Amino acid sequence: MPGWGGWAEEQGRRPAPKWQRDAEKKAAKEKADAARNRRDASLKHVVICEKYDKKAAGFNVQALPHGFDSKAVYEVGAQGLGFRV
Repeated sequence: MPGWGGWAEEQGRRPAPKWQRDAEKKAAKEKADAARNRRDASLKHVVICEKYDKKAAGFNVQALPHGFDSKAVYEVGAQGLGFRV
């Protein structure tokens, strides 16, 4: 049937409500701020996971073990064992 549905093209689509447009702008701004504040923001092909790892937390030391004078000395000894501190 010629002309059927022609009225729909002339009417066009209604714009989204103002509250929805404002919410989308706010979400986009928050996403951009979060991306800018990441540790890997300046690194092009790198993604650094910033999640807390419960399994790895058991291997972290809060204070230097007995017999080590500084953090650097401890890290050198730990690297010899295969740990990356």
